[in-house]
Amino acid sequence: HPPTPRSPHPFKGGIWRSLRYTPSATETITELLQFVTNSRAIPTTSTLDQLISQLLVYLRTDRYLIALDDWESLLQEGELAGYCTKEHEGYSRLLKRLAEEQHQSCLLLISWDQPVELTSADKDAPVFVFKLRGLQSEEAERLLTTRGFSPDEPGLIELIQIHRGNPAALKIAATTIQELFDGDISQFLAQTSLVLGDVLISRLDHQFGRLSDLEKSVMYWLSIAGQPISLAVLKEEVRTVSRSDLIAALESLRRRSLIDKHSDFPGEVLFVLEPVVMKYVSQRLVTQVCLDFMNTIRTQSLEKLGMLRSHALIRLQDPDEVQQVQTRLILHRIRNHLIATLDGNLDRLRTHLETILTLLRTQHIQPFGYAEFNLVKLLEITKALSSFS
Repeated sequence: HPPTPRSPHPFKGGIWRSLRYTPSATETITELLQFVTNSRAIPTTSTLDQLISQLLVYLRTDRYLIALDDWESLLQEGELAGYCTKEHEGYSRLLKRLAEEQHQSCLLLISWDQPVELTSADKDAPVFVFKLRGLQSEEAERLLTTRGFSPDEPGLIELIQIHRGNPAALKIAATTIQELFDGDISQFLAQTSLVLGDVLISRLDHQFGRLSDLEKSVMYWLSIAGQPISLAVLKEEVRTVSRSDLIAALESLRRRSLIDKHSDFPGEVLFVLEPVVMKYVSQRLVTQVCLDFMNTIRTQSLEKLGMLRSHALIRLQDPDEVQQVQTRLILHRIRNHLIATLDGNLDRLRTHLETILTLLRTQHIQPFGYAEFNLVKLLEITKALSSFS
């Protein structure tokens, strides 16, 4: 609600609290009451709903700004986005009442995931969702100039575009360019496009670990595609899942700000990963496939095939030039990673690939998805490297 014109100050007071360490809803609401009443004398026998009602009295009387950060810490892991865990359902009740009941204060939530209470809020309720985007070109240029780059530096605009103005990613890239490439952006771009620093990887690890199995699968399929794809195309890949479940997973990923939507043509919606997320998921894909491969070799069990079984590492329906990119960015990296794991022994890798393929073809009692296709492709590029060597 906007302040009245007579009010010289928009807020009587403001308070910021982090929920990273998941305090109980009762603790947080009690602390908010202590702030707005300027008192520590809050009845400890009050129920949660009574505490919320008391808080609303003060939020109606005066205008306060309340900022609750790290809201995603309260949410369920391994499920669709936005739902509080059972032990933190009190926060859901707080949010619902503050969104629906009359008051003149402002609650600001900061979260990786959009709470479902905001998604389902009455359209007439004064609830607004602002998705934090990357910096505009001028803002990104100013950020990079503070890091020692000139505004007319060759490659500066391309660097900003590749990182979609992501300030954290740009800071990491700037440090890498200064330390490894003597400040030469063009040389950096000639060698690589994106560098994921430890802090960014740690944040993405945390976010990825909270996804449901279906959300993870969708993320891997989008990283393999490497370009915007439609729901219909994605449904062809995720065959064992109903269309409604797939749509729910996509909507959940959107609430987590992990996927983008494009509408190149009227009536057609395409889904894609942002470059930073794309690189991160691709790295996870390569690592996981290699782990699955080595576990299969170690146990001689086809049940360990994992992602080799569930995801096609090359999409045959894509144009040749796209398949070539998928081969270079996915298959070659998997092969090279496995060679390094096997102490550089190319012959051992070829033997292992042939062994698993033989197992598949002789013990093919149940379907093993994309496993044979993926292993044949890996064997082909391994033999090609042997011939080249």
